Amino acid sequence: MRIGVFGGSFNPPHKMHESIAEQLINKKLIDKVIFVPTSNFYPKAGLISDEARFDMLNLMIKDKKEYDVS
Repeated sequence: MRIGVFGGSFNPPHKMHESIAEQLINKKLIDKVIFVPTSNFYPKAGLISDEARFDMLNLMIKDKKEYDVS
């Protein structure tokens, strides 16, 4: 199985994040995408809590078996 790790702040996760993962899977470049949101230690202005971003990513991927959040 080919796994892609997609890291970022996901502040918030949006359609383009989902589209990138979808294209990689549809083009058969990878079999699974694991989204890895940064913690709150990332020095970005206006960063919402890591728990909220984690929860939003889980909502975004809830019906997609090829996606996971770590």
